[in-house]
Amino acid sequence: MKTPEGKIVEKMSDEINKAIMDTLTSYVPEDSKIKAPTLAFFATSKGIYALSDDWMTEEQKAQIMNHFETREKSWTRENIEQFHHIVPHAVIIEIPQGHHHCFIKHEELVYGEMRKFLLD
Repeated sequence: MKTPEGKIVEKMSDEINKAIMDTLTSYVPEDSKIKAPTLAFFATSKGIYALSDDWMTEEQKAQIMNHFETREKSWTRENIEQFHHIVPHAVIIEIPQGHHHCFIKHEELVYGEMRKFLLD
């Protein structure tokens, strides 16, 4: 649904949100099988890339920021620490204010780290 200003006000249904969260929390990666040299990128973000002035209300933007600050930030940190524990030989690069598509948004950083890793 859109407001008269053209802003989207619908949100994902609770059922879809639950299905996504159940998948995220039940998935068990097989990272412990990784033996090869490993380079891992983790994009850490405060949610700024998920915001849009074009179609989000102020309330929606506040909800997104709240999600990133209360859930996403700690979830990402736990994933980084778990990956480091399971794959201790991995080189882990954290991209502050990173974006899901970090290889596009932070192309020079990603390229430089990949080149360094491959040359070592």
